Amino acid sequence: MIPVKKNSGDFLPKLVPIVKIRKDFAVFCNVRAVITSVAEIQSDDGPTDILILLRRALKRTRLTNVRCSVFSTNNGLLSVVYPDIQDDMVLRNYRARLHRIFNLPSYKPILRPAQSLQFNPEAQKVLQNPHLHIRSYKPKGKVYIISGSYNYHHYMQDGINDSGWGCAYRSFQTLWSWFVLQGYIDKPTPTHREIQQSLYDCGDKDAMFVGSQQWIGSIELGYCFENMAGIESRVLTTNSGTEVTGNIRQLALHFKTHGTPIMIGGGMLAHTILGVDFNESTGEASFLVLDPHYSGDEDLHTIITRGWCSWKMPSFWKQEYFYNLLLPIPPQNVI
Repeated sequence: MIPVKKNSGDFLPKLVPIVKIRKDFAVFCNVRAVITSVAEIQSDDGPTDILILLRRALKRTRLTNVRCSVFSTNNGLLSVVYPDIQDDMVLRNYRARLHRIFNLPSYKPILRPAQSLQFNPEAQKVLQNPHLHIRSYKPKGKVYIISGSYNYHHYMQDGINDSGWGCAYRSFQTLWSWFVLQGYIDKPTPTHREIQQSLYDCGDKDAMFVGSQQWIGSIELGYCFENMAGIESRVLTTNSGTEVTGNIRQLALHFKTHGTPIMIGGGMLAHTILGVDFNESTGEASFLVLDPHYSGDEDLHTIITRGWCSWKMPSFWKQEYFYNLLLPIPPQNVI
């Protein structure tokens, strides 16, 4: 601060602020916020007194809440402070600049809040990545598996008795959770009714379908991804369980290229494929299957030891059934 005189007739020093602006790699985010603050002003308070009172009131007010999240990147752990605002898209430009500064990929999200490391696993209502706890399996060839994390959705969760008809809905919820946890979707996991409403809205089902207990398959769930999140999918159609194994190279390429879980439906049953194991020389194959028909508690030991999440032989897919496989494709250039 430099004291100066207003004019030659004024002997009281005035203070002029000096602002230094330095251009470097610092990143700033401007966020508009409505500030509500109260100051008690007396009728005889002058402008200077009012200004002081307003400053004191503002200091007592938290202008905006912030949250600090920790992310795992190829360069190590990265801490990012975000303003706690509802519309996450407001911060897209902020994230894009961070991607450039830290040399992160520009074609996929890495720093979205849903991707931050969670240090309170007790708050998790559903199991996450149960396949990581499979210890006894010995690969037959080369293993291709999903990239990233997912939540295990199955029968009887959320207080909904969907045993016998809800397996495809649960598989869809598992696939949806993958897109949330990888930062592609910022919407909560859809309920059964919301999935049904989406199929009615797009004209695939009639009004009586909403609120029903009707089974759905891979084709319908492809419509849901498109209508609810703008996610495109590829569908593989097979005429028998044998043809599922015949497509294992395509499944391996999908996991290598896109890394998303695959929903498979056939014979009024739905499952989620998390990976494949294939030996090019011998033709041996296995499928890592997550079964939504489990209806018990979130007991990891039971789920692994009883085969609800396990490697299956090709005979798991029945010869007499035809199967449709839904392969969701992550969107490009999402940050």
